[in-house]
Amino acid sequence: NFKRQLPTKWVTFACQLTLIGMMSFNYPPTALMFFAPLAMFDYDTALYLWISVGVFGFVAVMQMLIKNWLVTIIACGSPLFLWGLATGQTGLISAAILVAGYLVRERGNPFLAGLVFGCLIFKPHMALALPFCFIATRDWKVILGGIASAISIIIMSYCIFGAEAWVEFFASFSDNSSYNLMVKSQLYERIPSIFVTALGFFHTLTLAISMHVIGSLLAIAVCIHIWRTSNDHFAKLTCLFITPALISPYFFDYDLASVGILFGLLLLETIRKKQLDWHFIALLGIWLMGISIFTTRLNGLSLGPVFLIGLMIYAILRTREENHEK
Repeated sequence: NFKRQLPTKWVTFACQLTLIGMMSFNYPPTALMFFAPLAMFDYDTALYLWISVGVFGFVAVMQMLIKNWLVTIIACGSPLFLWGLATGQTGLISAAILVAGYLVRERGNPFLAGLVFGCLIFKPHMALALPFCFIATRDWKVILGGIASAISIIIMSYCIFGAEAWVEFFASFSDNSSYNLMVKSQLYERIPSIFVTALGFFHTLTLAISMHVIGSLLAIAVCIHIWRTSNDHFAKLTCLFITPALISPYFFDYDLASVGILFGLLLLETIRKKQLDWHFIALLGIWLMGISIFTTRLNGLSLGPVFLIGLMIYAILRTREENHEK
């Protein structure tokens, strides 16, 4: 229905991506603003362009952040980056947008940073941490920029694709996402959220919802605390990357490609210190998080949230260490 009712010329590529494999097309029409230009090319060319954009964006922002080509290249061999690349999904692009916005803000241009962050309206749940971070730090220009950017993209998508695109999206998203969250679906094991893990382990919906709400509130509290008190790039980026996965019950493993950035930061830190301390354990944990995607299908049952919560705890410890040194 989605394919038939939208302008076929512009959404052919997006629909082809949906029809390959078993994943439903759960992106809002704002995503079509990014996908539609690829319909001008044949499928193979469009696919290579899409992958190239994700890889180039990811590598570019990582290099701007860590400023070490050797570490950047090694980090691109991390399992989470490779999984994001292999799936051909939006994880690498989302990571690039988050880091690009972060870097622009750090360089003293908050409104432009907000404009960059607003591009995540094509995948809104990836931006769930942003309001808490920038309200906590009173970065109102970032918030205004994000709102302006997001609204502009929404209006453009409405003008180009029409109201039907939005009607179809809301009609299909609820059913598709609800099914994927159920233990009997084919995709639930790829959703490393607290809700899916609790549901798979306890088989009680009320308990799963309760545990997820508690976990989400704690993640938000940690996020606000770190952004208020820390200047550590790793800790703050951990909040941007991990908090959405703990807030949203619907979060796929390929969206953790952004954690590859954290791997690069920790690897550089370990090399500079020339010693294996407790930070190396966190580096190993990030690697194992990616390996678990390939070696088991238990992400949604146990391993996913364990690693995510572990990284948040590590971010808190780094913040405490930083504040103690002050």
